[in-house]
Amino acid sequence: MTQTYTECSDSIRLVKDPLVSVVMITYNHERYLAEAIEGVVRQETGFPVELLIGEDCSTDGTREIALSYQKRFPEMIRLITSEGNVGMHNNSERLIAATRGKYVAFCEGDDVWIRSDKLERQIALLESNSDISLVCSNVQIISDSGAILTPDALHPPNGSEYYIPIEDVLFSLEVYTVTVCARREQVMRALVDSPICRKGAYLFGDVTLWFELTRHGKCCCVPEVFCSYRFSNISASRQPDFYHRYRVFANIHKFHNDVLDLYPLPGGDAAKVRATRFSLRYAAILGDPETVRKQLQRLTELGVAPTIKDRLLSLMAYFVRPRTLGAAALKRCILTLRTIRDR
Repeated sequence: MTQTYTECSDSIRLVKDPLVSVVMITYNHERYLAEAIEGVVRQETGFPVELLIGEDCSTDGTREIALSYQKRFPEMIRLITSEGNVGMHNNSERLIAATRGKYVAFCEGDDVWIRSDKLERQIALLESNSDISLVCSNVQIISDSGAILTPDALHPPNGSEYYIPIEDVLFSLEVYTVTVCARREQVMRALVDSPICRKGAYLFGDVTLWFELTRHGKCCCVPEVFCSYRFSNISASRQPDFYHRYRVFANIHKFHNDVLDLYPLPGGDAAKVRATRFSLRYAAILGDPETVRKQLQRLTELGVAPTIKDRLLSLMAYFVRPRTLGAAALKRCILTLRTIRDR
């Protein structure tokens, strides 16, 4: 995980033994970065915190904003840069490798922590229960302009902390990156040892990491809204090019299938059936008859007869061909996928 980079920090004034390292990757976030940083520096904690900002050669004023905050908060902020753009995965990897805390928290440069007690509450849970590998929270979804689109994204089942089952971490996207705190040692181990967390394996890296951590511990969710996740029109899965969006969803589908092939999911046969049916639906809409056949066979091996709905969906795979679909038809496929899973 070693990478060459330049660090701008004050070695004399910088906190020596942070309990928590906050990782913030940023690229062309001039409009949002100050708000993201403010959400971190306003945290009220009884322990030291460091903030690592990974600025990836933005073409706007992002770096200048990051530098100004590093000068304002030299005891807390470390700015990590390089001479050329390294990309999202490398940017995240170099920040995590440079962290010094026992715990790692995440906040991308266009998201916001809106509660000053976020870290205090989440770290207390990690400190009190060694079985917990990561703590997340409920989240509100905001627009580019900051307007609240969804005030309660998760609709938690009750008013107290609860555990998210591993199959929901995998399929339901209930873990938003901006909400996560995790144990640094486990994060580092996952990035080095796990085949699904290997750099470049997928177009994304957060869901793979949360799944791998939940394989080795519990995913605890605080039902309160601690953060704002920005629903950006320029994110990877929302670009105007529907063929690009299709490739993103196909990559998510590949990840699902790789997990089902590599790992026996805990939770008994009911969880396995649910996961298999989810993959089957994805395969049908993406036009992947080979995976459809595999998942139908999986259902049979689990002692479950495919339903009429399963078989009707399976037929779709033989008619959906994204390379030959027109833009309107492909758009309908994408919108259907997003009703199954949207993030």
